[in-house]
Amino acid sequence: MKTPARKMKPSAVKNICLFASVKSEKGKIHRVESLLEKDFCYHLDFAKNVLDFETQPETFSLFDEVTKKYNRYTPDFLVHFSDGKKVYFEVKPRSENLKKAYMAKLDLFREYCDIRGYTFEIVTRDEISQKPLVQNFQLLHKYLRAGIEQPDLRLLKALKSQYPSGTNFQKIVQALNPSQLVEIYKLLAVSLLKFDMETIYIADNPEVAL
Repeated sequence: MKTPARKMKPSAVKNICLFASVKSEKGKIHRVESLLEKDFCYHLDFAKNVLDFETQPETFSLFDEVTKKYNRYTPDFLVHFSDGKKVYFEVKPRSENLKKAYMAKLDLFREYCDIRGYTFEIVTRDEISQKPLVQNFQLLHKYLRAGIEQPDLRLLKALKSQYPSGTNFQKIVQALNPSQLVEIYKLLAVSLLKFDMETIYIADNPEVAL
């Protein structure tokens, strides 16, 4: 596990969490400072255009021309995309609730990134905690980690033959052995079986496309 640039200590306002990502080398564990950051990790793991990501990647020393002082700042994430782009992210509950001094530090880092051709974005709870999307991510993540095997593909072929136009989730479940439910979740996790994860929770019997 890569050591974060800023040492994380439990506190009354931080909820230190561990997240096992599927994006990196086998067994990579990320340490994050809140449940909101953990939920952002789910988004990154399910995003097909994300190759890898780092938490607390680097601490920067930023010079403030107004105060003539240096400010230390560590972004929450550095995300590596499949097109070669790298983006720093700051995760916050609400951007409008940030203290003025902290916003000034973020503005300094944005200027630092602009000068060097980096990209910096603030992502908030409104974007991360979308329901039922994040609930579906949480449910399916362990199956995303499991990977697809030949029995899963044979089941997919059988379902396509039985339901060429698709069907609902419960009908699929009722037609199978209970032991095959894991295979269904694995196929859903990698989108070989598809449903609208942004608008309906898997337990609410969505329509499934094959």
